[in-house]
Amino acid sequence: MVIKNKNKMENKINKRKKDNVFLSVSAVALFLLFIYLIWGAGLKEFWYDEVATIGFVRSGLSLGDMLHYYQTIEVTNLPLYALILYGFYHTLPPENIWLLLPGILMTLTGIWLLVRLADRTIGRRAAYAVLVMCLFSTTVINRVALELRAYALLFFAAVLVTDSFLRLKDRMDIKRLCIASGAMIILAFSHYFGILYLVLLGIGALICILCDKKKWKLMLPFLVSMVAFLPWFITAMYTSKVDTGSFWIAPPEWMELPETVGYLLGGNYLLCILYGIGFLWLLYDIVVLKQTDLHRMIYALTGPVMMTVIFIYSRWVNPGGGLYENRYFIAALPCFLLTASYGIERLMEMGGKKHRKIAYGIAVGFLLVACAVGGIRSLSDSREQYARYSYAAEQMIIENDLKDQDVLLVCVSYDDVGEVVLEGWYDYYLFRKGYAAFHLIMTQNKSLDDVLKEECEAYEGNTPYFRKIYVVGDTDHIVYHGSDYTVTVQNFFYKFTVLERLDD
Repeated sequence: MVIKNKNKMENKINKRKKDNVFLSVSAVALFLLFIYLIWGAGLKEFWYDEVATIGFVRSGLSLGDMLHYYQTIEVTNLPLYALILYGFYHTLPPENIWLLLPGILMTLTGIWLLVRLADRTIGRRAAYAVLVMCLFSTTVINRVALELRAYALLFFAAVLVTDSFLRLKDRMDIKRLCIASGAMIILAFSHYFGILYLVLLGIGALICILCDKKKWKLMLPFLVSMVAFLPWFITAMYTSKVDTGSFWIAPPEWMELPETVGYLLGGNYLLCILYGIGFLWLLYDIVVLKQTDLHRMIYALTGPVMMTVIFIYSRWVNPGGGLYENRYFIAALPCFLLTASYGIERLMEMGGKKHRKIAYGIAVGFLLVACAVGGIRSLSDSREQYARYSYAAEQMIIENDLKDQDVLLVCVSYDDVGEVVLEGWYDYYLFRKGYAAFHLIMTQNKSLDDVLKEECEAYEGNTPYFRKIYVVGDTDHIVYHGSDYTVTVQNFFYKFTVLERLDD
Protein backbone atom coordinates (compact mmCIF):
# COMPACT_ATOMS: atom_id res chain seq x y z
CA MET A 1 0.00 0.00 0.00
CA VAL A 2 2.82 2.39 0.93
CA ILE A 3 4.63 1.60 -2.33
CA LYS A 4 1.44 2.20 -4.33
CA ASN A 5 0.83 5.55 -2.65
CA LYS A 6 4.46 6.48 -3.22
CA ASN A 7 4.17 5.62 -6.91
CA LYS A 8 0.98 7.65 -7.23
CA MET A 9 2.66 10.61 -5.59
CA GLU A 10 5.67 10.33 -7.88
CA ASN A 11 3.38 10.11 -10.93
CA LYS A 12 1.54 13.24 -9.82
CA ILE A 13 4.81 15.11 -9.29
CA ASN A 14 6.15 13.97 -12.67
CA LYS A 15 2.91 14.97 -14.40
CA ARG A 16 3.00 18.37 -12.72
CA LYS A 17 6.60 18.87 -13.83
CA LYS A 18 5.74 17.91 -17.40
CA ASP A 19 2.74 20.25 -17.34
CA ASN A 20 4.90 23.09 -16.07
CA VAL A 21 7.48 22.43 -18.78
CA PHE A 22 4.71 22.33 -21.38
CA LEU A 23 3.25 25.63 -20.18
CA SER A 24 6.67 27.28 -20.01
CA VAL A 25 7.70 26.11 -23.49
CA SER A 26 4.36 27.24 -24.95
CA ALA A 27 4.58 30.64 -23.27
CA VAL A 28 8.14 31.26 -24.45
CA ALA A 29 7.30 30.11 -27.99
CA LEU A 30 4.26 32.38 -28.21
CA PHE A 31 6.25 35.32 -26.83
CA LEU A 32 8.92 34.80 -29.50
CA LEU A 33 6.19 34.61 -32.15
CA PHE A 34 4.74 37.85 -30.77
CA ILE A 35 8.14 39.56 -31.19
CA TYR A 36 8.38 38.24 -34.74
CA LEU A 37 4.89 39.50 -35.57
CA ILE A 38 5.71 42.96 -34.21
CA TRP A 39 8.74 42.98 -36.48
CA GLY A 40 6.63 41.76 -39.40
CA ALA A 41 4.05 44.48 -38.78
CA GLY A 42 6.79 47.05 -39.38
CA LEU A 43 7.45 45.56 -42.83
CA LYS A 44 3.81 45.16 -43.72
CA GLU A 45 2.30 46.86 -46.78
CA PHE A 46 -1.48 46.90 -47.03
CA TRP A 47 -3.22 45.79 -50.22
CA TYR A 48 -6.58 46.74 -51.72
CA ASP A 49 -8.92 44.82 -49.39
CA GLU A 50 -6.95 45.86 -46.32
CA VAL A 51 -7.10 49.54 -47.24
CA ALA A 52 -10.83 49.03 -47.80
CA THR A 53 -11.05 47.82 -44.20
CA ILE A 54 -9.43 51.11 -43.13
CA GLY A 55 -11.97 52.95 -45.25
CA PHE A 56 -14.81 51.31 -43.36
CA VAL A 57 -13.49 52.53 -39.99
CA ARG A 58 -11.90 55.84 -41.06
CA SER A 59 -12.08 59.18 -39.30
CA GLY A 60 -15.42 60.94 -39.38
CA LEU A 61 -17.46 57.75 -39.53
CA SER A 62 -19.72 56.81 -36.65
CA LEU A 63 -20.33 53.20 -35.72
CA GLY A 64 -23.73 53.53 -37.38
CA ASP A 65 -22.08 54.69 -40.62
CA MET A 66 -19.68 51.76 -40.49
CA LEU A 67 -22.47 49.24 -39.95
CA HIS A 68 -24.43 50.85 -42.80
CA TYR A 69 -21.52 50.11 -45.15
CA TYR A 70 -21.67 46.45 -44.14
CA GLN A 71 -25.40 46.34 -44.86
CA THR A 72 -25.14 47.95 -48.28
CA ILE A 73 -21.90 47.84 -50.29
CA GLU A 74 -19.87 45.39 -48.15
CA VAL A 75 -22.67 42.92 -47.60
CA THR A 76 -20.53 39.91 -48.58
CA ASN A 77 -18.48 40.45 -45.40
CA LEU A 78 -19.52 40.68 -41.77
CA PRO A 79 -18.87 43.59 -39.38
CA LEU A 80 -17.44 42.18 -36.14
CA TYR A 81 -13.76 42.55 -37.05
CA ALA A 82 -14.31 46.13 -38.24
CA LEU A 83 -16.21 46.84 -35.03
CA ILE A 84 -13.19 45.70 -32.99
CA LEU A 85 -10.76 47.59 -35.25
CA TYR A 86 -12.83 50.79 -35.01
CA GLY A 87 -11.81 51.42 -31.41
CA PHE A 88 -8.11 50.81 -32.12
CA TYR A 89 -8.14 53.04 -35.20
CA HIS A 90 -9.82 55.99 -33.49
CA THR A 91 -7.81 55.94 -30.26
CA LEU A 92 -4.26 54.96 -31.28
CA PRO A 93 -1.69 56.55 -33.63
CA PRO A 94 -1.93 55.78 -37.38
CA GLU A 95 0.76 53.11 -37.43
CA ASN A 96 0.68 49.57 -38.79
CA ILE A 97 1.47 47.97 -35.45
CA TRP A 98 -1.64 49.42 -33.77
CA LEU A 99 -3.89 48.43 -36.64
CA LEU A 100 -2.50 44.90 -36.75
CA LEU A 101 -2.36 44.41 -32.98
CA PRO A 102 -5.96 43.06 -32.63
CA GLY A 103 -5.27 40.39 -35.26
CA ILE A 104 -1.92 39.50 -33.70
CA LEU A 105 -3.50 39.04 -30.27
CA MET A 106 -6.40 37.01 -31.71
CA THR A 107 -3.96 34.75 -33.56
CA LEU A 108 -1.77 34.15 -30.52
CA THR A 109 -4.81 33.41 -28.37
CA GLY A 110 -6.16 31.06 -31.04
CA ILE A 111 -2.85 29.19 -31.21
CA TRP A 112 -2.78 28.81 -27.41
CA LEU A 113 -6.34 27.46 -27.33
CA LEU A 114 -5.57 25.12 -30.23
CA VAL A 115 -2.45 23.76 -28.52
CA ARG A 116 -4.44 23.11 -25.35
CA LEU A 117 -7.21 21.48 -27.37
CA ALA A 118 -4.73 19.13 -29.06
CA ASP A 119 -3.23 18.30 -25.66
CA ARG A 120 -6.64 17.44 -24.22
CA THR A 121 -8.12 15.47 -27.11
CA ILE A 122 -5.11 13.88 -28.84
CA GLY A 123 -2.02 14.01 -26.65
CA ARG A 124 0.92 16.07 -25.43
CA ARG A 125 3.08 15.27 -28.46
CA ALA A 126 0.30 16.40 -30.76
CA ALA A 127 0.08 19.65 -28.78
CA TYR A 128 3.78 20.30 -29.29
CA ALA A 129 3.36 19.49 -32.99
CA VAL A 130 0.54 22.05 -33.34
CA LEU A 131 2.64 24.66 -31.57
CA VAL A 132 5.64 24.07 -33.84
CA MET A 133 3.51 24.04 -37.01
CA CYS A 134 1.92 27.37 -36.10
CA LEU A 135 5.27 28.97 -35.26
CA PHE A 136 6.61 28.32 -38.75
CA SER A 137 3.48 28.63 -40.89
CA THR A 138 3.36 31.28 -43.59
CA THR A 139 -0.41 31.07 -43.51
CA VAL A 140 -0.71 31.59 -39.75
CA ILE A 141 1.88 34.38 -39.72
CA ASN A 142 1.31 36.31 -42.94
CA ARG A 143 -2.24 35.39 -43.98
CA VAL A 144 -3.87 35.38 -40.54
CA ALA A 145 -1.92 37.39 -37.95
CA LEU A 146 -0.50 40.06 -40.28
CA GLU A 147 -3.57 40.51 -42.46
CA LEU A 148 -5.79 43.54 -41.83
CA ARG A 149 -8.90 41.51 -42.48
CA ALA A 150 -11.22 39.25 -40.52
CA TYR A 151 -9.12 36.09 -40.91
CA ALA A 152 -7.45 36.35 -37.49
CA LEU A 153 -10.89 36.66 -35.92
CA LEU A 154 -12.15 33.76 -38.05
CA PHE A 155 -9.23 31.55 -36.95
CA PHE A 156 -9.59 32.48 -33.28
CA ALA A 157 -13.38 32.06 -33.29
CA ALA A 158 -13.18 28.68 -35.08
CA VAL A 159 -10.77 27.39 -32.42
CA LEU A 160 -12.90 28.82 -29.60
CA VAL A 161 -16.07 27.24 -31.00
CA THR A 162 -14.41 23.84 -31.51
CA ASP A 163 -12.95 23.88 -28.01
CA SER A 164 -16.15 25.05 -26.26
CA PHE A 165 -18.34 22.67 -28.27
CA LEU A 166 -16.21 19.62 -27.38
CA ARG A 167 -16.13 20.69 -23.73
CA LEU A 168 -19.91 21.05 -23.80
CA LYS A 169 -20.25 17.60 -25.30
CA ASP A 170 -18.16 16.16 -22.44
CA ARG A 171 -20.07 17.93 -19.67
CA MET A 172 -23.10 20.17 -19.96
CA ASP A 173 -23.72 23.04 -17.56
CA ILE A 174 -24.90 26.64 -17.73
CA LYS A 175 -21.39 28.11 -17.87
CA ARG A 176 -20.32 25.90 -20.78
CA LEU A 177 -23.59 26.53 -22.61
CA CYS A 178 -23.04 30.30 -22.30
CA ILE A 179 -19.41 30.09 -23.44
CA ALA A 180 -20.32 27.92 -26.45
CA SER A 181 -23.20 30.24 -27.38
CA GLY A 182 -20.98 33.32 -27.15
CA ALA A 183 -18.25 31.66 -29.20
CA MET A 184 -20.72 30.70 -31.92
CA ILE A 185 -22.10 34.24 -32.10
CA ILE A 186 -18.54 35.56 -32.52
CA LEU A 187 -17.87 33.04 -35.29
CA ALA A 188 -21.18 33.78 -37.01
CA PHE A 189 -20.37 37.51 -37.22
CA SER A 190 -16.73 37.00 -38.26
CA HIS A 191 -17.16 35.52 -41.76
CA TYR A 192 -19.76 33.65 -43.81
CA PHE A 193 -17.50 30.60 -43.92
CA GLY A 194 -17.67 30.67 -40.15
CA ILE A 195 -21.39 30.05 -40.53
CA LEU A 196 -20.66 27.12 -42.84
CA TYR A 197 -18.33 25.73 -40.16
CA LEU A 198 -21.16 26.09 -37.62
CA VAL A 199 -23.49 24.16 -39.93
CA LEU A 200 -21.00 21.28 -40.11
CA LEU A 201 -20.61 21.28 -36.33
CA GLY A 202 -24.39 21.35 -36.03
CA ILE A 203 -24.54 18.15 -38.07
CA GLY A 204 -22.04 16.65 -35.62
CA ALA A 205 -24.30 17.70 -32.75
CA LEU A 206 -27.28 16.00 -34.42
CA ILE A 207 -25.25 12.79 -34.73
CA CYS A 208 -24.55 12.95 -30.98
CA ILE A 209 -28.24 13.45 -30.27
CA LEU A 210 -29.18 10.48 -32.44
CA CYS A 211 -26.72 8.34 -30.47
CA ASP A 212 -27.72 9.76 -27.09
CA LYS A 213 -31.01 11.64 -26.83
CA LYS A 214 -29.96 13.08 -23.48
CA LYS A 215 -27.54 15.36 -25.33
CA TRP A 216 -30.29 17.45 -27.00
CA LYS A 217 -28.93 20.56 -25.21
CA LEU A 218 -25.98 20.48 -27.63
CA MET A 219 -28.25 22.27 -30.12
CA LEU A 220 -28.96 25.21 -27.82
CA PRO A 221 -25.81 27.25 -28.68
CA PHE A 222 -26.55 26.80 -32.39
CA LEU A 223 -30.10 28.09 -31.90
CA VAL A 224 -28.85 31.06 -29.86
CA SER A 225 -26.29 32.05 -32.52
CA MET A 226 -28.89 31.63 -35.27
CA VAL A 227 -31.36 33.89 -33.46
CA ALA A 228 -28.60 36.47 -32.92
CA PHE A 229 -27.45 36.41 -36.55
CA LEU A 230 -30.67 36.17 -38.57
CA PRO A 231 -31.92 39.76 -38.00
CA TRP A 232 -28.62 41.13 -39.31
CA PHE A 233 -28.63 38.79 -42.31
CA ILE A 234 -32.23 39.56 -43.30
CA THR A 235 -31.66 43.32 -42.99
CA ALA A 236 -28.41 43.15 -45.00
CA MET A 237 -30.04 41.17 -47.82
CA TYR A 238 -32.91 43.68 -47.93
CA THR A 239 -30.69 46.81 -47.97
CA SER A 240 -27.80 45.46 -50.07
CA LYS A 241 -26.69 47.54 -53.06
CA VAL A 242 -24.67 44.74 -54.62
CA ASP A 243 -25.66 41.65 -56.58
CA THR A 244 -25.14 38.80 -54.12
CA GLY A 245 -25.85 36.25 -56.84
CA SER A 246 -22.58 36.98 -58.64
CA PHE A 247 -19.03 37.19 -57.36
CA TRP A 248 -15.55 37.85 -58.74
CA ILE A 249 -14.18 34.33 -58.09
CA ALA A 250 -13.89 32.07 -61.16
CA PRO A 251 -15.14 28.45 -61.03
CA PRO A 252 -12.45 26.23 -59.46
CA GLU A 253 -10.43 23.56 -61.23
CA TRP A 254 -9.79 20.11 -59.75
CA MET A 255 -6.19 20.89 -58.83
CA GLU A 256 -7.37 23.69 -56.55
CA LEU A 257 -8.47 21.10 -53.97
CA PRO A 258 -4.92 19.93 -53.12
CA GLU A 259 -3.70 23.51 -53.56
CA THR A 260 -6.09 24.60 -50.82
CA VAL A 261 -4.63 22.04 -48.43
CA GLY A 262 -1.16 23.29 -49.35
CA TYR A 263 -2.22 26.90 -48.78
CA LEU A 264 -3.68 26.18 -45.36
CA LEU A 265 -0.51 24.38 -44.33
CA GLY A 266 1.67 27.31 -45.35
CA GLY A 267 2.61 26.02 -48.80
CA ASN A 268 4.64 23.37 -47.00
CA TYR A 269 4.22 20.10 -48.86
CA LEU A 270 6.02 18.12 -46.16
CA LEU A 271 3.23 19.14 -43.78
CA CYS A 272 0.73 18.14 -46.48
CA ILE A 273 2.20 14.62 -46.30
CA LEU A 274 1.81 14.72 -42.53
CA TYR A 275 -1.79 15.89 -42.93
CA GLY A 276 -2.46 13.01 -45.33
CA ILE A 277 -1.08 10.50 -42.81
CA GLY A 278 -3.23 11.97 -40.03
CA PHE A 279 -6.33 12.04 -42.24
CA LEU A 280 -5.98 8.40 -43.31
CA TRP A 281 -5.25 7.32 -39.76
CA LEU A 282 -8.31 9.13 -38.48
CA LEU A 283 -10.45 7.44 -41.13
CA TYR A 284 -8.98 4.07 -40.14
CA ASP A 285 -9.74 4.69 -36.47
CA ILE A 286 -13.29 5.85 -37.26
CA VAL A 287 -14.27 3.23 -39.86
CA VAL A 288 -12.25 0.16 -38.86
CA LEU A 289 -11.71 0.60 -35.12
CA LYS A 290 -15.13 2.25 -34.64
CA GLN A 291 -13.57 5.09 -32.60
CA THR A 292 -16.37 7.48 -33.47
CA ASP A 293 -15.50 10.12 -30.89
CA LEU A 294 -16.87 13.48 -31.98
CA HIS A 295 -13.46 15.17 -31.94
CA ARG A 296 -12.00 12.61 -34.36
CA MET A 297 -14.91 13.11 -36.76
CA ILE A 298 -14.62 16.91 -36.57
CA TYR A 299 -10.86 16.90 -37.16
CA ALA A 300 -11.00 14.44 -40.06
CA LEU A 301 -14.16 15.47 -41.91
CA THR A 302 -14.84 19.18 -41.40
CA GLY A 303 -12.16 20.52 -43.75
CA PRO A 304 -12.68 18.08 -46.65
CA VAL A 305 -16.49 18.35 -46.42
CA MET A 306 -16.32 22.16 -46.42
CA MET A 307 -14.02 22.15 -49.44
CA THR A 308 -16.21 19.64 -51.30
CA VAL A 309 -19.44 21.58 -50.68
CA ILE A 310 -17.94 24.89 -51.84
CA PHE A 311 -16.23 23.23 -54.81
CA ILE A 312 -19.51 21.71 -56.05
CA TYR A 313 -21.38 24.98 -55.51
CA SER A 314 -18.72 27.09 -57.26
CA ARG A 315 -18.07 24.74 -60.17
CA TRP A 316 -21.57 23.55 -61.06
CA VAL A 317 -24.37 25.11 -58.99
CA ASN A 318 -23.45 28.80 -59.35
CA PRO A 319 -20.24 29.22 -61.37
CA GLY A 320 -21.03 32.92 -61.86
CA GLY A 321 -21.03 33.50 -58.12
CA GLY A 322 -18.45 30.98 -56.96
CA LEU A 323 -16.98 31.13 -53.48
CA TYR A 324 -13.95 28.87 -53.80
CA GLU A 325 -11.10 31.06 -52.51
CA ASN A 326 -8.26 29.53 -50.47
CA ARG A 327 -8.21 32.11 -47.70
CA TYR A 328 -11.91 31.61 -46.91
CA PHE A 329 -11.11 28.08 -45.71
CA ILE A 330 -9.15 29.50 -42.77
CA ALA A 331 -12.34 28.61 -40.87
CA ALA A 332 -11.20 24.97 -41.18
CA LEU A 333 -7.48 25.67 -40.57
CA PRO A 334 -7.64 24.49 -36.92
CA CYS A 335 -8.98 21.12 -38.06
CA PHE A 336 -6.22 20.75 -40.67
CA LEU A 337 -3.56 21.45 -38.04
CA LEU A 338 -5.17 19.05 -35.58
CA THR A 339 -5.37 16.33 -38.23
CA ALA A 340 -1.68 16.75 -39.04
CA SER A 341 -0.83 16.62 -35.33
CA TYR A 342 -2.86 13.40 -35.06
CA GLY A 343 -0.58 11.91 -37.70
CA ILE A 344 2.48 12.86 -35.63
CA GLU A 345 0.97 11.40 -32.47
CA ARG A 346 0.19 8.07 -34.09
CA LEU A 347 3.53 7.83 -35.90
CA MET A 348 5.32 8.19 -32.57
CA GLU A 349 3.27 5.31 -31.16
CA MET A 350 4.18 2.86 -33.93
CA GLY A 351 5.77 -0.48 -33.12
CA GLY A 352 6.86 -1.99 -29.85
CA LYS A 353 9.22 -0.47 -27.32
CA LYS A 354 12.26 -1.33 -29.41
CA HIS A 355 10.98 0.27 -32.63
CA ARG A 356 9.03 3.11 -31.00
CA LYS A 357 12.17 5.16 -30.36
CA ILE A 358 13.08 4.87 -34.04
CA ALA A 359 9.57 5.90 -35.10
CA TYR A 360 9.68 8.75 -32.58
CA GLY A 361 12.99 10.00 -33.96
CA ILE A 362 11.80 9.78 -37.57
CA ALA A 363 8.55 11.64 -36.79
CA VAL A 364 10.31 14.39 -34.84
CA GLY A 365 12.96 14.73 -37.54
CA PHE A 366 10.34 14.94 -40.27
CA LEU A 367 8.40 17.61 -38.34
CA LEU A 368 11.52 19.69 -37.68
CA VAL A 369 12.62 19.56 -41.32
CA ALA A 370 9.10 20.49 -42.43
CA CYS A 371 8.97 23.43 -40.05
CA ALA A 372 12.48 24.60 -40.98
CA VAL A 373 11.31 24.75 -44.60
CA GLY A 374 8.18 26.57 -43.45
CA GLY A 375 10.19 29.01 -41.34
CA ILE A 376 12.42 29.98 -44.27
CA ARG A 377 9.33 30.45 -46.43
CA SER A 378 7.60 32.55 -43.77
CA LEU A 379 10.64 34.80 -43.32
CA SER A 380 10.97 35.31 -47.08
CA ASP A 381 7.25 36.01 -47.40
CA SER A 382 7.32 38.55 -44.56
CA ARG A 383 10.16 40.45 -46.23
CA GLU A 384 8.69 40.42 -49.71
CA GLN A 385 5.97 42.97 -49.03
CA TYR A 386 5.39 45.20 -52.02
CA ALA A 387 4.71 48.92 -51.63
CA ARG A 388 1.56 50.00 -53.42
CA TYR A 389 -0.71 52.29 -51.46
CA SER A 390 1.99 53.85 -49.30
CA TYR A 391 4.14 54.85 -52.29
CA ALA A 392 1.95 57.69 -53.59
CA ALA A 393 1.52 59.13 -50.10
CA GLU A 394 5.26 58.99 -49.45
CA GLN A 395 5.97 60.88 -52.68
CA MET A 396 3.50 63.62 -51.76
CA ILE A 397 4.87 63.85 -48.23
CA ILE A 398 8.37 64.30 -49.69
CA GLU A 399 7.12 67.11 -51.93
CA ASN A 400 5.28 68.60 -48.92
CA ASP A 401 2.99 70.77 -51.05
CA LEU A 402 -0.44 69.23 -50.53
CA LYS A 403 -1.45 72.14 -48.30
CA ASP A 404 -0.68 74.65 -51.05
CA GLN A 405 -3.72 76.33 -52.60
CA ASP A 406 -2.48 75.65 -56.15
CA VAL A 407 -2.12 71.88 -55.67
CA LEU A 408 -5.01 69.46 -56.32
CA LEU A 409 -5.33 65.85 -55.17
CA VAL A 410 -7.73 63.72 -57.23
CA CYS A 411 -8.66 60.25 -55.95
CA VAL A 412 -10.25 58.22 -58.74
CA SER A 413 -12.25 55.03 -58.14
CA TYR A 414 -14.39 52.81 -60.34
CA ASP A 415 -17.10 51.76 -57.84
CA ASP A 416 -18.38 52.42 -54.32
CA VAL A 417 -15.93 50.05 -52.63
CA GLY A 418 -13.06 51.61 -54.61
CA GLU A 419 -14.09 55.00 -53.30
CA VAL A 420 -14.05 53.65 -49.74
CA VAL A 421 -10.53 52.31 -50.40
CA LEU A 422 -9.28 55.73 -51.43
CA GLU A 423 -11.02 57.46 -48.54
CA GLY A 424 -9.30 55.01 -46.20
CA TRP A 425 -5.99 55.55 -48.01
CA TYR A 426 -6.21 59.33 -47.71
CA ASP A 427 -7.29 59.22 -44.07
CA TYR A 428 -4.60 56.76 -42.94
CA TYR A 429 -1.57 57.73 -45.02
CA LEU A 430 -2.08 61.50 -45.22
CA PHE A 431 -4.83 63.17 -43.16
CA ARG A 432 -4.14 61.53 -39.79
CA LYS A 433 -0.41 62.09 -40.24
CA GLY A 434 -0.89 65.84 -40.66
CA TYR A 435 -0.80 66.09 -44.47
CA ALA A 436 -4.33 67.16 -45.31
CA ALA A 437 -4.82 68.38 -48.88
CA PHE A 438 -6.08 71.92 -49.42
CA HIS A 439 -7.97 70.76 -52.53
CA LEU A 440 -9.25 67.17 -52.54
CA ILE A 441 -11.64 65.55 -55.00
CA MET A 442 -13.04 62.02 -54.64
CA THR A 443 -14.54 60.95 -57.96
CA GLN A 444 -15.64 57.95 -59.99
CA ASN A 445 -15.21 60.00 -63.18
CA LYS A 446 -12.87 58.61 -65.82
CA SER A 447 -12.05 61.99 -67.42
CA LEU A 448 -9.76 64.49 -65.73
CA ASP A 449 -11.18 67.15 -68.06
CA ASP A 450 -14.62 66.60 -66.51
CA VAL A 451 -13.16 66.70 -63.02
CA LEU A 452 -11.52 70.07 -63.70
CA LYS A 453 -14.68 71.37 -65.34
CA GLU A 454 -16.76 70.42 -62.31
CA GLU A 455 -14.19 72.10 -60.06
CA CYS A 456 -14.48 75.28 -62.12
CA GLU A 457 -18.26 75.21 -61.81
CA ALA A 458 -17.89 74.87 -58.05
CA TYR A 459 -16.00 78.17 -58.14
CA GLU A 460 -18.89 79.81 -60.05
CA GLY A 461 -17.04 80.01 -63.34
CA ASN A 462 -13.75 81.25 -61.97
CA THR A 463 -11.12 78.76 -63.06
CA PRO A 464 -9.01 77.74 -60.04
CA TYR A 465 -5.30 77.86 -60.79
CA PHE A 466 -3.53 74.54 -60.15
CA ARG A 467 0.17 74.31 -60.88
CA LYS A 468 0.21 70.60 -59.98
CA ILE A 469 -2.35 67.78 -59.92
CA TYR A 470 -1.80 64.49 -58.09
CA VAL A 471 -3.96 61.60 -59.31
CA VAL A 472 -4.23 58.45 -57.16
CA GLY A 473 -6.35 55.32 -57.63
CA ASP A 474 -7.75 54.14 -60.94
CA THR A 475 -5.01 55.79 -63.00
CA ASP A 476 -5.28 53.04 -65.62
CA HIS A 477 -8.49 54.55 -66.97
CA ILE A 478 -8.60 58.26 -66.13
CA VAL A 479 -7.75 60.38 -69.18
CA TYR A 480 -6.82 64.00 -69.85
CA HIS A 481 -7.41 65.58 -73.27
CA GLY A 482 -6.64 69.17 -72.38
CA SER A 483 -3.51 71.13 -73.27
CA ASP A 484 -2.83 72.98 -70.02
CA TYR A 485 -1.06 70.13 -68.23
CA THR A 486 1.55 67.54 -69.02
CA VAL A 487 2.18 64.23 -67.26
CA THR A 488 5.49 64.35 -65.37
CA VAL A 489 5.07 61.11 -63.39
CA GLN A 490 3.13 58.03 -64.52
CA ASN A 491 3.39 54.90 -62.38
CA PHE A 492 0.69 52.36 -63.16
CA PHE A 493 1.88 49.78 -60.62
CA TYR A 494 1.59 52.23 -57.73
CA LYS A 495 -1.56 53.87 -59.17
CA PHE A 496 0.06 57.29 -59.11
CA THR A 497 0.18 60.11 -61.68
CA VAL A 498 1.43 63.67 -61.45
CA LEU A 499 0.45 66.43 -63.92
CA GLU A 500 2.06 69.87 -63.93
CA ARG A 501 0.95 73.05 -65.64
CA LEU A 502 2.80 73.79 -68.89
CA ASP A 503 3.13 77.53 -68.36
CA ASP A 504 5.14 76.88 -65.18
